[in-house]
Amino acid sequence: MTVAEAGGYGAATSALQANLAEEKAMAAWLDENIIAVTTKFLSLREAGEHAKV
Repeated sequence: MTVAEAGGYGAATSALQANLAEEKAMAAWLDENIIAVTTKFLSLREAGEHAKV
């Protein structure tokens, strides 16, 4: 965002801020759910199954 503003691309700032908010939300979700997600993947692997991602 700093580079966009400094480079005269201020119009891109709102899209960059929205993207940053999405990334922060995903990081927070992952922080809260990493144990459950990892456990699920491990149990699928042990059963010879694959996650549908």
